[in-house]
Amino acid sequence: MFPSIYDNKIICSTSNWKFYRSDLGSIYQACITEEKLKNSGMNIVYDVANGFTNYEGSELHSHYHEAAYDAVMTANAFATVVKFME
Repeated sequence: MFPSIYDNKIICSTSNWKFYRSDLGSIYQACITEEKLKNSGMNIVYDVANGFTNYEGSELHSHYHEAAYDAVMTANAFATVVKFME
């Protein structure tokens, strides 16, 4: 049923990028702030036109551990690091 399983923590620890902490929030922060990761060629766009503005701006840390936001951070970190490793 699940032919391939990917683990963000393992992917990040084997990438050429030095993540100082391996928790999801730290990895996500690096992916959206560090220039080399941010500019790796992965362009992630969120649907803010339809009122989904809750997860943008400077108060992002307050949303850590909400299920939907953790899913967004996981997907963003996965896509960014895999693209960076490419």
